[in-house]
Amino acid sequence: MKQYQQTAQEICAHFKTDPTQGLSQAQYQQHLQRYGHNEFTIKKTSSTFFVFLNQFADPLTYLLFGSAAIIYIIGQPLDAYIIAGILTFNGILGTIQERRTEKILHKLQSFFQCQSLVTRDGKKQIIENRDIVPGDIIVLTSGEKVPADARIISAINLTTDESALTGESVPNTKTSDLILQKILLFVTSIIFFLQVPIS
Repeated sequence: MKQYQQTAQEICAHFKTDPTQGLSQAQYQQHLQRYGHNEFTIKKTSSTFFVFLNQFADPLTYLLFGSAAIIYIIGQPLDAYIIAGILTFNGILGTIQERRTEKILHKLQSFFQCQSLVTRDGKKQIIENRDIVPGDIIVLTSGEKVPADARIISAINLTTDESALTGESVPNTKTSDLILQKILLFVTSIIFFLQVPIS
């Protein structure tokens, strides 16, 4: 059964948490070991040279380089140089694009390094977003951004701006009410999504 089809009590039981007390410190440590930090993993950066070589790790590229070699051997070096030049240029562009993507991911990771209010051991605590684990009870108010994908277990006059996800300009009303029918995940009224603003 999907989590949006489970009651708040069932969700809390699944993650061994209490809706009013939250996780205990011991439970938090267990969940942290099991699920890890609330952050996306960035692969260890390879050297630019290896990133460039990796652009050619494709059967079609091997075929084109082989064709260029055959064309060169049969006496048409200009055509061979053109093919090799295009492949090399494509490899350079791919390397530049991959490096830019890595920089964007690093910037995004630092952008998400904010703090949120959670309930643990029966007390409200401000923690780093990366330290949120499944089972944490997150407390959100108007103007804040959702620090992690989450199931709503309690809500009062709650709306979110999900225009970046759905394209709708009208705020979406959120509730903790159970949804029994099958629906698209991104239109559920009881699910929060990472970095969605609370209206």
